[in-house]
Amino acid sequence: MPAPKREFLLQTAEAIFSKEGFKGVSVDRVLADAGVAKMTLYKGFKSKNALICETLRRRGDRLAAHLETFIVRAGPRAEDQILSCFDGMQDWSRRPDFNGCYFVSALTEYSASQNEIGEIARQYKMRFLDRLYSLCLPLDLAQPESVPKSLFMLIEGATVTHMSLGDKESYARAKAIAAQLLTQ
Repeated sequence: MPAPKREFLLQTAEAIFSKEGFKGVSVDRVLADAGVAKMTLYKGFKSKNALICETLRRRGDRLAAHLETFIVRAGPRAEDQILSCFDGMQDWSRRPDFNGCYFVSALTEYSASQNEIGEIARQYKMRFLDRLYSLCLPLDLAQPESVPKSLFMLIEGATVTHMSLGDKESYARAKAIAAQLLTQ
């Protein structure tokens, strides 16, 4: 499949899946919105599941790079780098296609233990948690195993609160709690 068509198909699929979920969206719907023929899809992907997997990988890479930009801008202090993750998520949540967590949506529809889609979503979450662990390493934390998981929970909770309640300040509140957690 030519690169521009493939790229547009992936962008279209991701936008639809983000807004409407995965299982309920037909391949025909994605193809119609992308303006490509079914044959075009199957030249680039073996199945709808393969298309979904690729959108998850791409979104995971983009979100990780987005957060990394905030981490680098935060400067050398580990505390500032950690707290910048909340700012990065706040910024990400302002995207027009934000509808909660793309990966949680995938995990809701596909089991991580029984499906490649769910496994890719779970791997992204583990990748994010691992990054939080690495950011916490320079700190002399009383609970070095617990704090990164608590930070992860704060970010996840802020995402759900933002989506479910329309609370645009959820990340700022979670960041304030995280700042307190880092001083203990």
